[in-house]
Amino acid sequence: MASLEDLTPEQKQALNLGTLTKQLLQNPETAEAAQRLLMKGDAKLRFPEVTLKDTLSKVREETAEETKALRAEVKRLEAERKLEKLHAKVADAGLELKPVVDLMEKHGLAPTDENYTMAIEVLRNRAALAEPTPSDLKPLEAPNIKEMWADPVKWREQEAAKVIREMRGNGRVQ
Repeated sequence: MASLEDLTPEQKQALNLGTLTKQLLQNPETAEAAQRLLMKGDAKLRFPEVTLKDTLSKVREETAEETKALRAEVKRLEAERKLEKLHAKVADAGLELKPVVDLMEKHGLAPTDENYTMAIEVLRNRAALAEPTPSDLKPLEAPNIKEMWADPVKWREQEAAKVIREMRGNGRVQ
């Protein structure tokens, strides 16, 4: 075996680099970085720990992305189901969906159960207040004052007969 004194300066430098590399690879703080640099320098060189760590990191990232996407999909489906239930609540109340949604949007209300209940109540109350006038009601007619004062008894008898005819016509009096 050759002595260290017989080595050329290049051989001594290579020996020093090998010792330095060995020290870097054995130090837990610098081992991974040194392994990565060596793999980058020589494409054929592989360190199983680094490869495994990279693979695990990639799998973790993919799993985290998939989990995030699945959670978003679950939230979307839950929101759709909740909205369907709220729409069914409107239908059960006997109202159309569009006026309820329009009312809520007009006032900036979020689609919550309480807000849908309130909108349903408001629309029901509006409908109850605005019931149409029955068609059998007629506006009041003022009596003919001249006829009434000319012969009050005759006028009274004519009006009574008219009311009785109307009541019989509507089926109220037999």
